[in-house]
Amino acid sequence: MKKSGFAKKALASILLLTLFVSLAGCKKGGSQDGEPVHTEVVIDKDYRIIYDGTNERAGKAAGNIQSALYREYKLLLKICKDDEEPESKKEILIGSTSRESGEENAADYGSGGWTVYTKDEKCIILGATGTALTEATEYFVDSLVKNEDGTLAFSRSSAKSEHKTDALAALELTLRVATFNIENGSGVGHKMEKLAEHIAPLGLDIVGLQEVDVGTSRSGGIDTLKELAEAAGFEHYAFSRAIDHRGGEYGHGIMSKYPIVSYETKLLTTPAEYEQRVYGHATLDVGGEHIDFYNAHLSFENADVRAVQFAELSSAIGNSRGFIVTGDFNTEDKSERELIEGGALVNTGKYATFPSKNTAIDDIILHSGWDILDSGMLESDGKSDHNLLWAEVHFAG
Repeated sequence: MKKSGFAKKALASILLLTLFVSLAGCKKGGSQDGEPVHTEVVIDKDYRIIYDGTNERAGKAAGNIQSALYREYKLLLKICKDDEEPESKKEILIGSTSRESGEENAADYGSGGWTVYTKDEKCIILGATGTALTEATEYFVDSLVKNEDGTLAFSRSSAKSEHKTDALAALELTLRVATFNIENGSGVGHKMEKLAEHIAPLGLDIVGLQEVDVGTSRSGGIDTLKELAEAAGFEHYAFSRAIDHRGGEYGHGIMSKYPIVSYETKLLTTPAEYEQRVYGHATLDVGGEHIDFYNAHLSFENADVRAVQFAELSSAIGNSRGFIVTGDFNTEDKSERELIEGGALVNTGKYATFPSKNTAIDDIILHSGWDILDSGMLESDGKSDHNLLWAEVHFAG
């Protein structure tokens, strides 16, 4: 049967109406199944920044976001640990939390990648490493848009993941490192096997040594570094000469279970009337990846001189990823050691490594990618005038 002209017009009207309703459901605030579809998350003063209180990197990232929001938009949000307050709809989640683990979203972003996404009114920021989390937070802040009414918006279309691999973090590397001023071996009568027996039970991978003799008359002409390394089971070692002394050389060195790819000794600025100071820099091959290991013995006479030496050491390290610094820094002032940019201190005053004065002057300074799993001090019992400081560290990135 043929449709009348009226019927055709009516059918066309119904189709147009259906199409209009369908399109309307796809716009902001509606959907075909009646559930609201938000094209953006509007962030106001009621939002909180939530992070897992056991995750130091997430806590740092939370602080960075708070600072950026206040600096750029004068919006100050409260920072809360995951277990401090009940869940709210308005939250910016940093790292894996009990509110939203994000595992299904983050499973593929690799050992060095990150992801930023939204769920309902929440914004979720995840990173596989500290560096990745920093990149993710920077992306989140940079993606915010200020609306005409003064509110901030993060668009769902800005959700993004960076898939990449951090080769060093992918190694799941755990090391035991130490620093030890051996007082040239005089405490054990230069019988280096006695010092080896002292430190061997610690199972160390890399050791920075200070006050090392090579061929001096006081040590009987022996190479104290070589003898100690061989007796303690370290296949790789390297020496840094600071000065000539008693027919031989005096300085410091490192011992390593890992191959030394390259080694260099660099002078530190030292007044002519003071003992010359240097640092040693070893590039170590650890599982096919390279780690920069520095060892130093700084001037004790003057804080201003040390400040220059710390600055030079920091400049040499630059943006080296995964660096480790050991040394007798001749100061227990943390602010001096913090001149090494991007470094975290193992000895914040807890370990009196110079027992005669009960001072914490020896330290291990780590790139922020290292997590300190454990640390301790081995008393020398007269084998040296310093105690050995050690730390077990894991590279998380």
